[in-house]
Amino acid sequence: MGIQYFQKPQPLRPIPINTVPAALEAKLGSGLAFPAQVIQNVWKLAKGLDKVKQNILVALFTPVGRRFIRPDYGSLLLYLLFENYDDLIHDELIQATVTCLQTHLAQQIKVGAVLIDESMLANNSIIIDISYQILGSMATDKLRIGYLLQESDSVVFPPDVFVINGRQVLAPGN
Repeated sequence: MGIQYFQKPQPLRPIPINTVPAALEAKLGSGLAFPAQVIQNVWKLAKGLDKVKQNILVALFTPVGRRFIRPDYGSLLLYLLFENYDDLIHDELIQATVTCLQTHLAQQIKVGAVLIDESMLANNSIIIDISYQILGSMATDKLRIGYLLQESDSVVFPPDVFVINGRQVLAPGN
């Protein structure tokens, strides 16, 4: 075999670190904070890791089909939360969360684990724990989101009553 004198040099590879470097913080971007806030006539901004967390929340809280220009943007999470909670819904909540984050935030994060904490189920709420890694670094973070589940799976009004702008209105002819 011998020594290979004419090896192609290996490209430099980035050394992963446990924190997000300042250069990567700048690449993560900035934008208006969600929800929008004005403090002393200045719009509050979200930058770096806060922007990533905000992007996660916006993607998960936006129902699929809500955005006119991007009807595929969002998650099925809010639709699933109004179903009766059982083992199947548990698995679908995890799948909907992972699918949403992998689809819409694949350039920023890698999803590590999604766990559902059912300890508050007696109080009609669940907590979704999301752990993720910021791409381009070894930095990991967790996000904990609480949801209040609906007490019944539907609200039924008599056929002669409708709700318009939050007010009950009688149907024409009644």
